[in-house]
Amino acid sequence: KEEFDEVFLFKDDMEIINPNWLRDMRDAVYSDERIGVVVTRNLFRISHVAMGFSLFKLKVFEEVEFFDERFKIGEIDDVDFSVRMILNKWKFAYLNNENEFDYYIHRMSMAFKQLGWDEQIKNKERFREKWRDTEWEKLVL
Repeated sequence: KEEFDEVFLFKDDMEIINPNWLRDMRDAVYSDERIGVVVTRNLFRISHVAMGFSLFKLKVFEEVEFFDERFKIGEIDDVDFSVRMILNKWKFAYLNNENEFDYYIHRMSMAFKQLGWDEQIKNKERFREKWRDTEWEKLVL
């Protein structure tokens, strides 16, 4: 049985081009015990991280649990997960890279295109309903 302490997520429309990506991400995620996830700079937001190319400590999933399945493919599932990380006192970090293309090539996701505008709007409504009457409700407009 193989043991591991990290979970790596990346989208179906990315191609990794940097042979040092895992070493760099592991160095960053273990630079502070409360860092739970590391992403590239372009995926780092003030209130959340876009999780298209991200390395998590496994402990994060043990505490926060997994992605909420009520959110369909699209931007809101990672916002919700980020909120739950914050509530559990986890920090976000980013690689100190100049641009995203230092690590991967990103193409437009077919899954995201297939989701459609209506479902994206429903995802936002689901988020606002879940976080109603909290400081997080207005995070997604």
